[in-house]
Amino acid sequence: MVAVLVGCLLALAGILPPLLLNVSVPASEQTVAHMIQVSWRLAHHQLFTEFAIPRIVGFMITVCAWLVVLQFSWRQQRMGYVHRVCAIALLFNVAGLGLSLLAQLPATSPAAFWLLRFYWFRLADVMLPLALAMGICPLVTYLCHANRLAGVAVVCIIGMVTLADGVRKNVELLADGRPGADRQSLPTYLKDRKRTGETQR
Repeated sequence: MVAVLVGCLLALAGILPPLLLNVSVPASEQTVAHMIQVSWRLAHHQLFTEFAIPRIVGFMITVCAWLVVLQFSWRQQRMGYVHRVCAIALLFNVAGLGLSLLAQLPATSPAAFWLLRFYWFRLADVMLPLALAMGICPLVTYLCHANRLAGVAVVCIIGMVTLADGVRKNVELLADGRPGADRQSLPTYLKDRKRTGETQR
């Protein structure tokens, strides 16, 4: 618990740069800058309503898979800790979803865009796959003891999913030869060339 608190205190330092950027900047300019950052420049990271549908579907499937493995591993002390942190991360996602919907309202407060700058969805991007990967081991162990064929089937499914994800990444690489980090931070909008140019500029 102490390590978590220390980690949180260290992470707070990451809030300082965006706060310092606002020093001596008029409030009206800050509001416009926040709206541009959230709804235009980095919408694919910070605004839920701009997320790609396949990625949302993939995320929901991962959540469902995590809920399944959770039944077999949450009672273990070490795994229970990981799952609790994952659950908290998902609550941050819910908060980000609420802020995203609030930002779409015609008379929304500038505070919604200000808050969305802090990447509400990123913690779950790390914790959910981690909790799922660690929770699969107790599930496979349980299935192997109960029914070896079922355990082998789960391992095969995991292998097929991993292979399919590798194929997907290679297809994306062929379609857009830029490195993966560039594809994520500077996405291409096929239906909006102007936005693509502004985002990648």
